[in-house]
Amino acid sequence: MTDLLLLSTPLAGDTLPGGLCPSLSNITLGSYLRSKGVAVTVLDPSTDLDDEGGPDSPKALLERIADAVLKESPQMVGIACLSPAEGRFGAAMARVLKQRNGSLPVVLGGVWVTACGAEILERCPEIDAIVAGPGEQAALALVRSGLQNPASIPGLVWRDGEKIRSNPPAETLPTAPPVDMSLMRHPERYDIFCWLTSRGCPYHCTFCTERLTNPGFTHNPIEKVKADLEFFSNMEKSWYLWICDPLFGVNRKRLAEVCNLLKETPMQFLAESRVDVLHPEDVPQLAAAGCDLIYFGLEAVSHQSLCELEKIDARPKVHKRYLRAHAIWWRPV
Repeated sequence: MTDLLLLSTPLAGDTLPGGLCPSLSNITLGSYLRSKGVAVTVLDPSTDLDDEGGPDSPKALLERIADAVLKESPQMVGIACLSPAEGRFGAAMARVLKQRNGSLPVVLGGVWVTACGAEILERCPEIDAIVAGPGEQAALALVRSGLQNPASIPGLVWRDGEKIRSNPPAETLPTAPPVDMSLMRHPERYDIFCWLTSRGCPYHCTFCTERLTNPGFTHNPIEKVKADLEFFSNMEKSWYLWICDPLFGVNRKRLAEVCNLLKETPMQFLAESRVDVLHPEDVPQLAAAGCDLIYFGLEAVSHQSLCELEKIDARPKVHKRYLRAHAIWWRPV
């Protein structure tokens, strides 16, 4: 019997830039719960459903997914919803599951439902609760006690009669266990693996979802980074890594340690950072480690706009430093 089944949104790999990627949310959460002794399984309809020939209609696909979910006899189902499209899938899937098993609790989590959890519960009676913000502690509490005492579960958005209650979110965990690769039923069917070496961001820009989902900032221990990379290297298929740290390279000593570990793997990767954080002098070691792409966020240049976005503070010297960094990175080559 499964304590918790974590469900991903079905995606078509041939329509995605770079191909299929497992749900980082479900793999991270599942790894944490397994380290706590929870019987958790992950179901990714993109890779885990039996091939029955031609494409399904949306209704038929939902029914096939429900068959696969109920086959596991879970005590609870969690659905990761990082976007409006995934939120629509989560609501539709909850409706089908409740039609098949009205007593099965269905809980949604992720950045999109974090932003509008109360409204979702008002519109979707099939969804039992929402987990807003970091989900590890809430998921562990839900597995252990269900929805018997919802007021005690961090980050839970829940119904109290006709009212919607929202509990204070949990804090970002200071560390996480190594990725449990056995959560993926068919790892060979993926092309990309999203991966974190840190959680949260030291900045709190108004437009960024990190302030909602991971308000704290912490580096994963270098021992976890090393263990993850050893797991990746032992896989039969070499993935492309998408390092999803909201701010990769914020600590130069740490960056050098991670790059030295990445050099020992056959994988290429991309990373995300800021023009005023990542040092151009660090590009050679990134390239030597396998980095072939860096994403920068350039939401604005003017001092007023950057201040209103809370990307920098109001001191003029901070803006000048930002513009110097912008000029260094965005020069003609």
